[in-house]
Amino acid sequence: MHKETLRLKNLLILSVLIAISFVLARWQIPLMPPYNFLKFDLSETPMIMAVLLYPEFTLLTALAYTALAYMVYDPIGATFKVIAVLSMILPIGIGNFFAPTYRKHKGFQIGLLIMGIATRVGIMVGVNYYLIEIAHFWGNISMPISYYIVIIPLFNLGQATLNAILGYITTTQIEKILAGEA
Repeated sequence: MHKETLRLKNLLILSVLIAISFVLARWQIPLMPPYNFLKFDLSETPMIMAVLLYPEFTLLTALAYTALAYMVYDPIGATFKVIAVLSMILPIGIGNFFAPTYRKHKGFQIGLLIMGIATRVGIMVGVNYYLIEIAHFWGNISMPISYYIVIIPLFNLGQATLNAILGYITTTQIEKILAGEA
């Protein structure tokens, strides 16, 4: 296949994944009171698929997800969502981009997914603590310490793991279809 045709095909598939992500972002499931502002959604799954399939478009995927988040979520929720998703997909995409010979190895991909999940959990604990304490300084509510050491890590671990597993399984099936094996 001609190089430009292949690039156009890849961009088209990436666009479809971004559109699916936008649709999935509309369906959110709140965690539980009093933390119902924490919502599970599957909009990250297509973004994970995008960086697994096309690591060369990781920055484009990140920009697209940022735009999507600010169109779907409130500004505060969008900020947290963008930080969470970017902290997960950037290590995956960068790892795949700089190690192209290992891209087809399942162990390498699973390792990158685990690294992305761990990065997200760690960053989101710090971001939540920092931003919520700033809000407390401005007169808003403060959260108990259990929120930062239990609720936030478990929520992000669950959200990221669910999306990573679905993204990985779906990506392996799409790769088979694109290769003509299925």
